[in-house]
Amino acid sequence: MDVLINNVCIIAMGGLKNSTMEDYDKIMSTNMRSVYYLTMLSTPHLIESKGCVVNVSSIASSVPSTMAIAYNVSKAAIDHFRKCAALELGPDGVRVNSVNPGFVKTNFC
Repeated sequence: MDVLINNVCIIAMGGLKNSTMEDYDKIMSTNMRSVYYLTMLSTPHLIESKGCVVNVSSIASSVPSTMAIAYNVSKAAIDHFRKCAALELGPDGVRVNSVNPGFVKTNFC
């Protein structure tokens, strides 16, 4: 395995006043836990090939908002995970990076 691309996303609109823990758990499980788990499973193969990991995050990770707080938090977690994973895997020759697209008007939300 030369490259792992973690590109996953779900979003639920809402903040602390109008969301549920079920929304939060689903978003964090999909957006962050899956990235952690797949990277963990891929690590031996990436070390062997001196491969790289690319996490697709979002500019929302660093722009506070009340519109989709759990989504923003999940993307911030991915960015911090990237930093930690790069520190751990860098000495083994594995590069870990993120791509943080900006806001684009779509029919997605």
